Amino acid sequence: MLRTNRNRETTPETTLQAAGCGKQVRITRLDADHDAHQRLCEMGFCQNAAVLKIAHGAALICLVCGVRVAISARLAERIFVQEAAWS
Repeated sequence: MLRTNRNRETTPETTLQAAGCGKQVRITRLDADHDAHQRLCEMGFCQNAAVLKIAHGAALICLVCGVRVAISARLAERIFVQEAAWS
């Protein structure tokens, strides 16, 4: 799926699992059941949240809301993101 960012540039939507390490992304949507969706939001993984992917493997380590958070790779496949540029 393609979405338009604030600069009117079209960037592809991908999963957090597929995003590269060191990439800054913004969450576009969560495709999880109610309980997982609620838990992700409690950890800071909400729509439009800024995320820095630090490392990946069986678990992903991300910087969300200034805190390092580890989530499973399986759950990261349910988080859809777009690359974002911050200064």
